[in-house]
Amino acid sequence: MTTAADGTKTRRKSVSSSDGYYCWLVVFGSSLASFTVFGTMMSVMQNYCVHHVFGDTDKNRVLISFVGTLCYFISDVFTPFACMLESLIGTQPALLLGTFLVSGGLIASGSATEIWHLYLSHGICFGLGSSIMYIVTMTTTTEWFQGRGKASTAVGIVTSSIGLAGLITPMIMTASNSKLGVDWTFRILGFTFFAANLITTLLVKPKNPKEIKNPKGINDIIQWDLLKHVNLQIWIISAFFQVLCIFVPYFFLPSYATYLGLSTTQGSSLVSVTAAMSCLGRISVGIIADRVGNLNASIIFSLFGGLSSLCIWTFAYNYSTLMAYAVTFGFFGGSYYTILAPTLRFILGAEQFHAGFSLLMVLTSPAIVGPTIASTIESVSPLEPFLSFKLFCGCISIASCVVTLALKLRLHPNILAKI
Repeated sequence: MTTAADGTKTRRKSVSSSDGYYCWLVVFGSSLASFTVFGTMMSVMQNYCVHHVFGDTDKNRVLISFVGTLCYFISDVFTPFACMLESLIGTQPALLLGTFLVSGGLIASGSATEIWHLYLSHGICFGLGSSIMYIVTMTTTTEWFQGRGKASTAVGIVTSSIGLAGLITPMIMTASNSKLGVDWTFRILGFTFFAANLITTLLVKPKNPKEIKNPKGINDIIQWDLLKHVNLQIWIISAFFQVLCIFVPYFFLPSYATYLGLSTTQGSSLVSVTAAMSCLGRISVGIIADRVGNLNASIIFSLFGGLSSLCIWTFAYNYSTLMAYAVTFGFFGGSYYTILAPTLRFILGAEQFHAGFSLLMVLTSPAIVGPTIASTIESVSPLEPFLSFKLFCGCISIASCVVTLALKLRLHPNILAKI
């Protein structure tokens, strides 16, 4: 005889089983969004636009370099507003808006005849769309896996698509630019990403939609009082250091290869290998983090990422050694994007997670100028060429490791504790 209690248990089991399957569809949808958000390698387009559209002059090279910088800056700074937007109109409507902004920005870029047109289309429009897609998918994925013991693994799979995008899209864009031109390359990307992000919009749903509360204003999203939380302060410092150095090898490895007399193809292959290994590394750090703790995994990966710059890149004067560095740094250097959200949720709890995520993204946004800072140091350094980049990348990464270790010991004095 079946009782009401048995029926309730059956329904709960059914819901739990359904959630267990559906959470991986959320991961798939979020991975598509990460691929599209980071899939447009502006460095490839910048080079082509300078040589074939706007003219190869020093002024144009400087002006167009700000397109990518503006895009990254907008995507970080707009994070609080993206959170507020999601809470006001819902997860899927927000993703649909982000889909139109991302694709609209790309398609509009295909019609740009002046550099400032790209500031509006790619820098602002695409930047706003990417901010919405990134913040909504990352926070939603984390919520689905909270309490399952696989949150970091799930986020690692999502962020691994960033490395996959860095490997695939430059080759596609380069081939398309040479055959169809930059205008149709932007348009093709826009339509392709629109289809991918529509799938994201259909799949990525909040786990508990009835628990979402509408904030009264921006002060509910950016809660400056959270900065009184010492553990959050320490994690923001560590995150700032990681963002500061993570892009340096991607920017300067090809130039260093050219300096050593290697071909442009060899230089490009170094970036491709770094991106491919980051894809594997982000999944690996997620799996490891779920086993040994997020902070422990962050300490290990940032330490080895820094040591790879100091001990391998510093002494790399041929292609094989540079390739070894690309493999090592690619694997260890991208852990930040996997560890970020689960660690923040652990520090602040579910209630303050969204506000803390917004605050962290805003405060770490200035760190995207890390390659510019490294380049400025290099321009005044009396050391051998490119040594400043190697030391900057290695020392900053190890500094992040030390700060994260301090946070771990503050949370638990046992250095072997799972945190």
